[in-house]
Amino acid sequence: MLTKCKLVFLLGLICFSAIFADEDTEIKFKKANVFYEFGNIVNAVELDLDTMENQWTQRFGGKFDLEAHRGDNLSLYFGAGTIFWHAIPEIATQTNTQVFYGDGLLTKAYAHYKFGDPDEPVVDLKLGAIPVRYSMSRNLGEYMFRTGTYPCYIITGNPFTTVNVAGAMVLGTQLNHNISEMFSHSLFFTSERSSFPLHDFSLTYMANLNTPIIKAGFGLQLNRLIPVKPSKTTPTLEKNKYFKYEGEWYTSNLEYYRFNSMGSKTAGDTATSLMWDSTRAFVDSLLDLWDTNTVTKPTMEKFTFQGIKPVLTASIDFGAIIGSDIIRKDEFVLYTEGVLMGIKDYPIFYEKASERIAWMAGINIPTFGLLTTLNAEVEYYPSPYVNGYRTAREGKRPHPDFDYKKIDGYNPDDWTSDDLKWSIFLDREITKGVAFQAQIASDHLRGRRGSRVVSENSILVDESHWYYMAKIDISL
Repeated sequence: MLTKCKLVFLLGLICFSAIFADEDTEIKFKKANVFYEFGNIVNAVELDLDTMENQWTQRFGGKFDLEAHRGDNLSLYFGAGTIFWHAIPEIATQTNTQVFYGDGLLTKAYAHYKFGDPDEPVVDLKLGAIPVRYSMSRNLGEYMFRTGTYPCYIITGNPFTTVNVAGAMVLGTQLNHNISEMFSHSLFFTSERSSFPLHDFSLTYMANLNTPIIKAGFGLQLNRLIPVKPSKTTPTLEKNKYFKYEGEWYTSNLEYYRFNSMGSKTAGDTATSLMWDSTRAFVDSLLDLWDTNTVTKPTMEKFTFQGIKPVLTASIDFGAIIGSDIIRKDEFVLYTEGVLMGIKDYPIFYEKASERIAWMAGINIPTFGLLTTLNAEVEYYPSPYVNGYRTAREGKRPHPDFDYKKIDGYNPDDWTSDDLKWSIFLDREITKGVAFQAQIASDHLRGRRGSRVVSENSILVDESHWYYMAKIDISL
């Protein structure tokens, strides 16, 4: 652990000294902070079987930011630190879940160049590991870089912290162009760094309209536009194929029918369970037939991780409308965001666009000086599948996770308990540089196992699942 931490710090210092080591360069510490985050996961479940009830969790760490400037046009930004954490879930029979771990933490590492007049650049370019945050969200939302296409999933928080973590870090380039004070747009070319298959390149366009009262945004992402290895992005595995036979669509993944049968049986619907068993046997017989006789075999299509993802954002500032000095800027704002995780329908798993749409709304509520921020958010995402990408990581195919409940089975007709998510956030500056923050939520929280692997799926999969967390942040 100490070796990792040392490497992170040394990398930052070496980068700055090597690139900017001359008399024309200004290097400075921009910010440093330490934090302690603690709270209770009231109810949750991880990996089907590891249930959590009133599990206490805590993390602590710190980070710093460095900036270097050469002239007025070229800058370099670097942020790093350390984090100490313990596993979620904590399992009594597994000692590796009952100790603290430590990791180096990279928060940013990018170069920024302004073309033309640095005060009013024609365009500016960022290159590296870039933090991106484009909305007023405190927890939910920020869908452009925190959702996937085929499978469709949503991420909140990060593997290290939970409270007030709404942005994302992308690896690649960001090109910005300000047409006027009211309109700007950006183009991102990024490499996938979190979910299988890794390294694929995506192209993202985002445009923003900014007025004192109303803000609106539109984004479009060509997710995995350029696959690094096409056979991974569009797998040729037999389980990844689907076909049309006598007017009906079927998948070669027989597990889908088996788990649907188990789910229906658990729900007490014997007739539907038998129907799924019959379909499974029918598909199995067809596949066996076509192994020996390909004359009648239909065209076998393949699912893909690639997809096109549009995002819409909007907000209205009631404080600006009211025009009162007692309401601070951005203190009384209603905002919303929606995403369609893949515009193309696919048979079997992705038949309805409505099941791939997530929508959230949030509000900043004025407290007239009592709190620095009071925020509430709600999200609706009616997917019939578990939110996550475990099948993608473990099965190497772009299928949703329909085998989540290994004991009870999975019933897609009765998977609605995680459709509605919510979050309440508040913070208060106790004194200069010292802030207290708290978050109560049923969001898309993920765990981090004793094996150090981040949970692929949300651990909050039922309406009774939620947590509360607090954070003390001290910054200079």
